[in-house]
Amino acid sequence: RRPDIFFAMASGRLVNLTHPMPEEIHWPDLIENLVKLPRFGGATYGVTYTVAQHCCLMYDHADTDLKPAALVKNFHKAFLGELTWSAEATLQAYAAHPTDLAEARELARDELDDAIFRAAGIPEADESTGAYAEERAALNHLSRKLQATEARDLMQATVAPTIWANTKPFPRTIRPWGQDKAREELENRLGHIGLNPRG
Repeated sequence: RRPDIFFAMASGRLVNLTHPMPEEIHWPDLIENLVKLPRFGGATYGVTYTVAQHCCLMYDHADTDLKPAALVKNFHKAFLGELTWSAEATLQAYAAHPTDLAEARELARDELDDAIFRAAGIPEADESTGAYAEERAALNHLSRKLQATEARDLMQATVAPTIWANTKPFPRTIRPWGQDKAREELENRLGHIGLNPRG
């Protein structure tokens, strides 16, 4: 059994990150964190682009049946933060066993995702079925396209990560919302999938 590790939320609630439960998920707390969490470590020159807006755009670009899962796919970052690809690669370079870091991150993410998806009432397909693989592939493809779009529109061309260079971005240009609009838009979309964003 892993030791209990508690995360204090804005409301004062505690979430056990090593044993998360659906009843611990309080949407206003997650919203509070996501609207203040910058994408790309904040390296979007002159604008504030948040993980909350990224979640909203995932929802907007997803097919109808995938919209709920696309919206909350990155909600675990409210607890774990957003580790940029370069930060993770740096930590792996220092680690005695680089794969251990990636495996630990994936385990923690999956545990939190399970609690978040169950709290949202979003059924997850059985991992042993083709439907599960198709859903994960569709969400990952959507995520890569949105990342390519974000890199094109929000990052300096000279430093935009080449890992997205072979992925075709969405045609529409992203206009950063900032925190206040990101909060409003995220609350609206949570309402669209039947959740109360304020309670």
